[in-house]
Parts: sequence; structure tokens; C-alpha cells
Amino acid sequence: MDVIPTDGIVPLYINPQGVAKLLRNETLTSLPKNLEPVFYNAAQTLLMPKLDALSQQPRYVMKLAQMEPGVAWQWLPITWQPL
Repeated sequence: MDVIPTDGIVPLYINPQGVAKLLRNETLTSLPKNLEPVFYNAAQTLLMPKLDALSQQPRYVMKLAQMEPGVAWQWLPITWQPL
């Protein structure tokens, strides 16, 4: 189970497994095998191996440092934290 860190601000959560699953489902739903055999075959041959590789990548969050209210605008350092 992933736990989003509570320290700092987390504006981005990257879940490659979820994205790969969503893309796989939507691709196969939109390309019925009997109606789109050429595109279906291309997706099976070219896209699905890439989605399988994507699903093996780790999950990450992008964290920003916590700022005090009223502080002047400034660039904030970001850190990538694996979950």
C-alpha cells in the first residue's frame, strides 16, 4: 500500500501501474478485434509490450518544500520520492 508523505506539499503522484492498466483497457475496448484487426494487431505487437514495461516502473511523488504563509514568491526545490 502506498502512503503519500505528509511532510511538504505533494502536487503530483505518478502511478505507472494504474496508467498502464487504464491505457490497456481503453485501447482494447476501442479496438474490437473483429472490427479493427489491423489496428488491434498493431496494438498487441507494439503498444502492449511498452505498457507492460511501464507497469513495472516504481511509483513516485513529487514533493515541494513546505512554505510559510505570507512568504514572498520564490522558486521551490522539488524532490522525487519513490513509494
